[in-house]
Amino acid sequence: MKGVKHLNDQKEKEVEKVKIGKIFDAHGIKGEVSVFVFSGDLSWLSKLKTIYFQKKSGFEAHQVVKKRPHKQGFICLLENFTDRNKAEEYARHEVWVDADLFVSNEGESIYLNEILGFEVVDANLGSLGKVDSFSSNGVQDLIMIERVDQKPIEIPFIKEFVTKLDFKEKKIKMNLPEGLIEINEEE
Repeated sequence: MKGVKHLNDQKEKEVEKVKIGKIFDAHGIKGEVSVFVFSGDLSWLSKLKTIYFQKKSGFEAHQVVKKRPHKQGFICLLENFTDRNKAEEYARHEVWVDADLFVSNEGESIYLNEILGFEVVDANLGSLGKVDSFSSNGVQDLIMIERVDQKPIEIPFIKEFVTKLDFKEKKIKMNLPEGLIEINEEE
């Protein structure tokens, strides 16, 4: 997942949205859609009540009537989706959800979008920049760090490197192995 990108156009309360995947296709004849989830993580699915499609005028909200995990995502029936034709209209649309689905409680593993924009500070090199996005090498999550006047870098986001995660100061303090940054800069 790339992280929080857009805000809803509601004036009374701005609710952040996260792009989590896309409608793969219609599923069956009763209006269900198959949603492919980019990250493959469905730990938040039980809390899902609404999905959104981005339109020029803002986000179009659709209430989730029922849902179930399926392959690399989930199958869901949306309110007012009564047949396959309606579901097919939304094939290939990006799917957005409320960002608050991805807020961990104390003692739980964090969701990566919770550290978007955090400053990364290495014990030896000092400030490296801010977390701009995320990636994966198949084994571990990677944080993409945007740096001022330098090439962005990616580093593994693993507990062995993290010495402190400070939500109040929005900082990730790390102790990176010698040479890791230099390897990134050579690519």
